[in-house]
Amino acid sequence: MANSQSDIADWNRNAETYSSVAGIPEDRLYDQFREILWNCLGDVTGLNVLDLGCGHGWLTSMLRDRGARVIGVDGSAQMLERSRALCPDVQFLCHDLAQGLPNLNRSFDLITAYMVLMDLPVLEPLFRNIQLYSRPGTRLIATINHPCFFNMDVVQDSKGSWFRKVTSYLSHETWRISSFGGHNHYHRPLMFYFETLRSAGFVVRRFFEPAPIPADDAEAREFRRKVPVFLLLEAVYAPDLVPKSDT
Repeated sequence: MANSQSDIADWNRNAETYSSVAGIPEDRLYDQFREILWNCLGDVTGLNVLDLGCGHGWLTSMLRDRGARVIGVDGSAQMLERSRALCPDVQFLCHDLAQGLPNLNRSFDLITAYMVLMDLPVLEPLFRNIQLYSRPGTRLIATINHPCFFNMDVVQDSKGSWFRKVTSYLSHETWRISSFGGHNHYHRPLMFYFETLRSAGFVVRRFFEPAPIPADDAEAREFRRKVPVFLLLEAVYAPDLVPKSDT
């Protein structure tokens, strides 16, 4: 069975750096998602929530503070040390998500996957297990890097116009990127994510491409504001509505 031990080693090494920038007031990425994320999450009071790839627990803590009963799962022990310090009253489980889920002993009303799916080398075991802990109406809210545009070079032509140089979009590729100290990014086309959800019995209900917030010193800042590099989708578990695969 596939695992992500080298990826987990990266996140253990990067835990301090990541936790110092993700989910803080100055986090531009969260600023892009904040409104639509909480609009999709809605009132979580009393809901059973599974926070996949919870990292250092910043979103877990927000869900708990808003009345949810949360369980957080992550593969990085170093991240979870920080999660437990932040939320000592929340159950956190250390498990390699590339191998699926640990025994959770409950079903969930809501599952969050904030910026984690593109960091896993395989998704099929995880989504097979997600079905076990879902019931009709369970919602999944996920954010990922936008496969069409993330990590594609920003280039300027001879006339001064700016573009994203999109290459090899349909290929499944592993990119080594430098953020947070260096880690693997697993590029897959949007079709793959939609098919993975469909195969697990989920129907996509809403899809958002938030406008980027470039760094103050970003080159071609106005152009960058018009091309999304992240996305959010909300899916609902509705196995009776999902057509069976023809293959």
